[in-house]
Amino acid sequence: MEDLENIYYRVSLEDDGTGLIRTSLVNEPAIEEDFQLFDKVKIEKIITKDIKFEIFEGKEDERIITGPVMIPDKKILRKFSDGSGYYNCIFTKEDILNTVKKASKQNKFNQFNLNHSQLPEDMVSGVYLVESIILNERTRSEIYGDLPDGTWIASLWVEDKEYWDTVIKSGDFKGFSVEIKVSMETEEEIKEDMRKTIEKIINSNLTRVVKKEKIEKILNPEKTTISK
Repeated sequence: MEDLENIYYRVSLEDDGTGLIRTSLVNEPAIEEDFQLFDKVKIEKIITKDIKFEIFEGKEDERIITGPVMIPDKKILRKFSDGSGYYNCIFTKEDILNTVKKASKQNKFNQFNLNHSQLPEDMVSGVYLVESIILNERTRSEIYGDLPDGTWIASLWVEDKEYWDTVIKSGDFKGFSVEIKVSMETEEEIKEDMRKTIEKIINSNLTRVVKKEKIEKILNPEKTTISK
């Protein structure tokens, strides 16, 4: 399926209904990256799909699951709800960061299920977020291999050892997948929104320096400038 339309999934910090609902432990993660179980082993390096994880020895099983939850600019195949065809959905770095910020604000981090099932028996309890990292120049480590900046990495602690042994370590679950409410924009709509925003800035009463900074931030969101 080549030349599919790219549609961006947008999550804002506004009270607009967008944001994380829960995270699912799935056997086929859409981002195509597995998580890793941190168990009681000797200190060593292992590699899973070109991602390095450092595993530390402990007196008891750590019962920690670590892996990428969302990866920016990765094309994920989706089907239109009306059955008319397929498209690629994409999350940007900004939308991933907004998702994490909003999930923290709304206490959504500790809500999980199995394979997106809505059945009561597949709702997961006793699993807790213990670490959340957005990869950037400050947090980057060789542990995360070639995952791009803006990737959301999560570590979960499984409190119940029986659940860890019988469910998590069964091998049926390979990675994370988000259940999330989003708004959707095509590339053309994003460009048009950008054009209108820049035009509004140009016609504003802001100083030339501030205008330049605001436009630069829109065109190059990775860079930040500070007015003096």
